[in-house]
Amino acid sequence: MEEGDVCLPSPQAVTVLDFDRCLLKIHSYGMRMTPEDVEEADDLVFQGYWAIPPSRLKEFLKEKRVYIASFGLSEVIHAFLIRAGLDKMVLGVLTPKLVGGVDGCSLPSGKNALLEMVEAAEGLTDRSFLTLYDDDPNNIRLALEVGFGAVHADPLAEALLIDPVV
Repeated sequence: MEEGDVCLPSPQAVTVLDFDRCLLKIHSYGMRMTPEDVEEADDLVFQGYWAIPPSRLKEFLKEKRVYIASFGLSEVIHAFLIRAGLDKMVLGVLTPKLVGGVDGCSLPSGKNALLEMVEAAEGLTDRSFLTLYDDDPNNIRLALEVGFGAVHADPLAEALLIDPVV
């Protein structure tokens, strides 16, 4: 492969996106946003939250198997997805409460327990077919240590999401 070549994930590849400061430009949990805040934001403010315009994100979600893994509040994430018309396109929103943790708190193994849920749901036999995009270098390091693919995204660049280079 030559420098600058783009390698798209295989058809069975699964993408897992962090939410705050990755899919969103902002940190909704750090701002203590509620679902009502998302519903009440005016359109201009709402559109400015996204690192990738929802219209481009819809294209991406139609072509790929995408989950969200976040330490934030699932209710706020769902409110953003519903407001942007993306709720039916994301295969799942995974937060700490699904693995015995508390939403709003990190997990000792980073996002690995959440990635393992996706791995099981997708029936993956090779962890390299699952790639986490996250703004936290610790989550990236921990995912790589156990064989998942991982890309540091701070915040997620549109080109990186649409055409990841490996």
